[in-house]
Amino acid sequence: MQKIKKSLKLLAVLFVLAVFWLFYFVLQFTYGTPENNNLNYIPKNSTAVIAFDGNLALKSVLSDFLSAQDESLLKKMNESRSDLKKNSGIEILSDFLVVYFNKDGLDVKGLLVNLNSEKDFKANFKDQIIASNSSVGLLILNEIQDNKIKLRHIANSVLKNSNTLYKNKLSSKRKNESLISFWTKTESSNKWSCSNLMIKGSKIIIDGTMVNIKPRNTSLSQLKENNTCFHASINGIIPGAIGDSIVKFLQIEDNNLLGVSANYRSLKIEQEKSFEIVPDGDFVFNFSKPIEINKLLKSAIENEIIVDLTSKQYNYGGKLFYYCQLTDKSFYIGRTPTSEIQLENTSAFLSIHGTPNYLSKIEGSSLMLRLMNIFPAYRMGKGLTKSIQSIDIDVLGTSTETVKIKGEIQFQKGKYASIELIRNLIELR
Repeated sequence: MQKIKKSLKLLAVLFVLAVFWLFYFVLQFTYGTPENNNLNYIPKNSTAVIAFDGNLALKSVLSDFLSAQDESLLKKMNESRSDLKKNSGIEILSDFLVVYFNKDGLDVKGLLVNLNSEKDFKANFKDQIIASNSSVGLLILNEIQDNKIKLRHIANSVLKNSNTLYKNKLSSKRKNESLISFWTKTESSNKWSCSNLMIKGSKIIIDGTMVNIKPRNTSLSQLKENNTCFHASINGIIPGAIGDSIVKFLQIEDNNLLGVSANYRSLKIEQEKSFEIVPDGDFVFNFSKPIEINKLLKSAIENEIIVDLTSKQYNYGGKLFYYCQLTDKSFYIGRTPTSEIQLENTSAFLSIHGTPNYLSKIEGSSLMLRLMNIFPAYRMGKGLTKSIQSIDIDVLGTSTETVKIKGEIQFQKGKYASIELIRNLIELR
């Protein structure tokens, strides 16, 4: 009886997969391969363009489903089918383009799509700032839309005349197997660079070049990576909100955070006398102006944030931390004694290496862990980090105008990158 039930389940999975493939080929037969007319309406003065290949994405996902035969995920997708039934008027088997450009003094971000029904597109996005013709739609994505009349006029002007920007400047830099392509243009030379993201079975591969948005001549201190932790260093491209929040927390608003390097192992969330988040890791901080770690720690003692401060160490959350001044603009804080840390100078903008499973290691009371599991974002992050075997990504400066991006995300044996991404997106939903 058990064998019969398993056989029936397998037949059911194969049947659903066959339906998916049939659906795909019916779309292909009915509509043919989309012409991607939106490629002809990329604004001439665009500074960045992101292309997502919907046709390649669907073929890749269906192929991986057929290989993985993931019944549980098919069930979850079936439960979400109502969201897919809505006809948006957008041709899903085509390129989706995010374009960044300036028009009439406004920085504009828009989504260019191919349409199979202009009427449905207008009906579904009637409350948004849009423009359309018989084959292409434009949706304005600006978060601040104070001047809606002006933005609507700009959107309509984009679709008035086609151009050859993609054909003459962008297409030659795009790889055929690229799921996502990202073009950027330098202001000085007006030359375009391109990075491509590809999904091949259990791997996500990133390769290419992009504009160097923050050229710099100085090297920054960072920790050397090792196989007992997850290493991440970001230098010169710290997001403004993150950098501002850190310098505000340290009460040094007149300084700027240039770089952070971390060898991370786990996190402890303590909630006894007070709520404390205690990381098990080592950190190097680089600033634009001189900063003294001793002054920061003395202030932390006065505010009863840390205890037992000496010339080399202190106690926080019941854990011993070590520290030292590296240069007048950088310092080290971490769980590893200063005599054992290894440093290097680098001109790299970004470096991520190791097993991300360390990111999901959290210690704490059972109540605290149960509370965290309530949040879909945490569950998604935990599931995704456990499904990935390793991450190796580097962003290196090649000139004052461009940077080189090269990386690979390897999923666990037997895992398919596309399926794991979809599974976690459904979990987040």
